[in-house]
Formats: sequence, structure tokens, C-alpha cells
Amino acid sequence: SGVPLFDNYVKQNYMDNALRGGMAFPMGAIGGLKPKIYHAFSRIHGDLERDYNNFVIEPAYFSQGPGNFRDVNQNRRCDVSQLPAVHDFNVRQFMSYVQADGYNQLTVATAFFKIRDPYHVKNIVTRLVAPGLGHELLTDILSRPFRPGQLFNDMKANGINPMLPREELLEIVTAAAEQVPAGLYVPKQGGFWTDHWTYHLDLFSNFLSIYPDEKESMLYDSEGVPFFMSNGRVVPRHEKYMLKDNEGNVRQYDAVSEPPEKLAALQEMWGDPAYVGDE
Repeated sequence: SGVPLFDNYVKQNYMDNALRGGMAFPMGAIGGLKPKIYHAFSRIHGDLERDYNNFVIEPAYFSQGPGNFRDVNQNRRCDVSQLPAVHDFNVRQFMSYVQADGYNQLTVATAFFKIRDPYHVKNIVTRLVAPGLGHELLTDILSRPFRPGQLFNDMKANGINPMLPREELLEIVTAAAEQVPAGLYVPKQGGFWTDHWTYHLDLFSNFLSIYPDEKESMLYDSEGVPFFMSNGRVVPRHEKYMLKDNEGNVRQYDAVSEPPEKLAALQEMWGDPAYVGDE
């Protein structure tokens, strides 16, 4: 800009966005495939200053720690402007975190990759390692859900030496994999929030500022977006509003419940072999 003070301010803001929302890396765009977007280097609230946070930095390549929904969402609003390859990734990911009742969980976790076709796993492993024990070990690793940093750590721990550079390896495995977003509802997380939907609107607006001709196709022709399911439920007003005393003072108590039938449904999903997530 010609103004060093302003330039440094912009640099600091960019770094803050990366630490809170993550640095977007496109990967898996082989043969004209739409790239998968993986965010690395983010962590809760972005800094170490708030010692009440459970501050986690994954000890892995492409490190990423969990973040709070609002922090991650608001700090990814400029992603598509700075990296158009992000396309509608953030829109779809954050809409998939919305429950059927309109609320969302607190924690945004690190996304998974899963190669569902064993034939693809076999072909990829053949390209990456020579026949032998390493071939068997890598087949087992890629048959399970993985994250990029975890994948490289597991390969190193098992003494697997790939025949291709890491960057090329990552492009090949992510091109064949399905990307699965991950979120976490923490019991006693402090309830749910009513203002998060406003950040969704910013994601839509920023996407359309770069891809204005895709508004109709995004709304009507794109793949369906799943909804998030947790064992938490915001109870209706008649269950949580009550009189505190005989003077007519109204209070809200026990606004969030955890119905056993929702937990039972989740446990059934977790037991499905097709389920992708942390144990």
C-alpha cells in the first residue's frame, strides 16, 4: 500500500485469521477433480493468552487443533477471496454443522479422509511402496479414516518409506478419498448460541462475491448437505420458562437436555462400519 504501518496491520490480521480459522490448503485436485480443502495450523482462539482454554496443537504435519465454532467460522470468511479454489467448501462445511433444530455444536474438529473402495486402496499402495511388510502396513493405515498429519506420523512410526515425495503422496490419497467434516458436541458445553447463523450469511455473501453466477446452482443443483446430530436438545419454552416466586418473576432453567433416545440413536450410528469419526 505504500504505508508500512498499514501493511504490517494487514499481515497481523492475516496471521490471526490463520491461527483462528486455519490456513487453507487445496489438495487432491488430480485429473480435473475439485480440490479438497484442508485447514492447518489453527487452534482454539488462536493464541496462548487465555489460560482457561484447552489449548491443543496436534504434534503432526499439517497440525491443527480444535476451535470454537464462531472463531473458526468468522476467520474463514475471507478464504474464498484470497484463495478462490476454496469455492463453496466453507459454506457447505458450516451448514453441515447445523442441527435439525437450527442449533450447532461448540467445537469444530479436524476433518477426516476416508478411501471407501478397497480396490482404490490397493492401487494407491502399489504406487507408493514396494511389495513387502510396508505394503501390508500402509494398506491397513489407508483402509481406516485418516488425517494428513496422522497419516505421515503413522507411516513414520511403522518405518514405511514411500517412493514418492510427501506432497505427491498426499495429492494421490486425498484425490481418492472422501472428506468428512468433524464437529464435537461437548456435554455441559454451556448451551447453544442464537447468533451463529449470522456468520453463515457472511460465508454465503463472500462466496457469491467471487462466484456470482453460481447462486442458483448452489441453492438448487448442488449435492445435499447433511445435518449435525448431537445428544443435546434445546427444550421448548414451556419446559424451561417458569415462575421463580409468587411475585411473578420469570426465569429460564435447564434450557438444554440430553434425551436418552438421542444418545441411543447416536450409539447405533457409531457402531455402523461406515461411520467415520473419533472413537
